[in-house]
Amino acid sequence: MQIYYRGYVISRENRQEPVCAVRGVRPQRETLTYEGNPRAAMQWIDRDVIRQKVRAAGWLNPQTLQV
Repeated sequence: MQIYYRGYVISRENRQEPVCAVRGVRPQRETLTYEGNPRAAMQWIDRDVIRQKVRAAGWLNPQTLQV
């Protein structure tokens, strides 16, 4: 089973216990993390999208963090 969500791919892998692998956006599609179920994988993706937007906005720059 594969789920395409926000440009990422969530795929079910049957190891010792079933887990979902989260693979990144194209073109590389490297495995980023493993989560226990598809819902947890979607929540991880949502947090990753927010992290990327924060970095792109420059909110994590040292000049921005200084008071």
